[in-house]
Amino acid sequence: KSTVPYVINSVKVYPNYSLESDQEGKDKDTVTISGTEFIQKPEFFKPNLLEPFILLKKGDLYSSKKSRLTSNRLSSIGAYKFVNIKFEDISQDSINDSIRKLDASIYLSPLTKRSLQTELQAYSKSNNFAGPALSLIYNERNLFSGGVIFRATGTISYEWQVASGNEDTGLTSTQAGLQGDLIFPR
Repeated sequence: KSTVPYVINSVKVYPNYSLESDQEGKDKDTVTISGTEFIQKPEFFKPNLLEPFILLKKGDLYSSKKSRLTSNRLSSIGAYKFVNIKFEDISQDSINDSIRKLDASIYLSPLTKRSLQTELQAYSKSNNFAGPALSLIYNERNLFSGGVIFRATGTISYEWQVASGNEDTGLTSTQAGLQGDLIFPR
């Protein structure tokens, strides 16, 4: 079988796959773009934005490199915890087949949509200032159903001068800040 070329017969993508809802295609909407079927309900990721990340195309010869690159590209979006590509040989069991056929199914398991993190830091500086800092980080993944990540960070820190060779000991500093980021997939 390894000397026989394989052609991709179909490509199906499940952008919102989970083991709990393992009903492939049942009660789900199917959108076809360039021969690739996107099966999901409700719409988790816009198919026209997800399609450029998929290098496996109907009618192409199977390539392990394209499969690996597709998996890497889908993982780089930042919206998915797991990317699984399953190939199924659908050829008739005949010894004389010169070309065999594969169905490709891409299962994408999303990360949690929202997360909140806290960070506690302790630091010291070369000017003898030291102190703690507290950060709260809020992430909203897959914003606008297009893989965009929104991140908001709030930080507050307090530092004091630990030791000094002159009368400037006892100086303190307080710093607070907010930062917002929108991260778009490449």
